[in-house]
Amino acid sequence: MSVWFQALLALCVLAITVALVPLLIRARRTVERAEAVLSLVERELVPLTTELHGLADASRDTIREVQQELKRVGAIADHVDEVARAMVRVVGALSGFAKTGQAIALAGAVRKGVDIFVERYRAGRPDRTVDRGRSGLHSTS
Repeated sequence: MSVWFQALLALCVLAITVALVPLLIRARRTVERAEAVLSLVERELVPLTTELHGLADASRDTIREVQQELKRVGAIADHVDEVARAMVRVVGALSGFAKTGQAIALAGAVRKGVDIFVERYRAGRPDRTVDRGRSGLHSTS
């Protein structure tokens, strides 16, 4: 090998070494920073995962409680429905009594009217005078 070639080769190795030394120093500092950040994340991550597990357990407990309350509300709604149906039956029965009472009152009124008609007819003179009181339609007895 010639001297020129050896000198050129040595110069290239020197240039590469000069360029690589700062690059390796920067790479080492970057690795150290990454290590510090990772250790910080690791320290913070452990309590966060513990807290996350606690929150998950609490949410499961809350969901179970809500499900139980919904079952209770459903049972209460069923009971209210049963009571409402019973009330409908009672009101239906009472309205039947009211209709019966109205029919009895109507029969009594018809009977009283027939009694008055028969009484006046037997007397032989139906009363045709009209009392001009409030409505002007009532006959006097």
